[in-house]
Amino acid sequence: MLTHCNPVPQMFLEHNKARELVEAMEKALLVNNLSALVTAMTEYGQLLKEHIYKENNILYPMAERGLSEAAKTSLLIDYAEADKRLNSAGIWQTYQTLYTELVDYLNTVG
Repeated sequence: MLTHCNPVPQMFLEHNKARELVEAMEKALLVNNLSALVTAMTEYGQLLKEHIYKENNILYPMAERGLSEAAKTSLLIDYAEADKRLNSAGIWQTYQTLYTELVDYLNTVG
């Protein structure tokens, strides 16, 4: 499928960078270093923004061109079933709540 350029290695590099930034956030929390936490969070947010753009506009369209219509339909059905089984809406709500709590906390200390 990928005959002229392969974006996958770059995406793996970015996944590794994301893991490093999560570790940096964890370390910052352990030593109560708000400045380091904010820096790592900011870098992580920017990395995610750029990474998701690449997925949506480069990687996924390339992959989609290699799939038959039947395969695409099957994937959509599988995704819908996984969303229900994993309670994606509930997970989303949990993280929305955590985000709101973090913003509230940062507003009180910052």
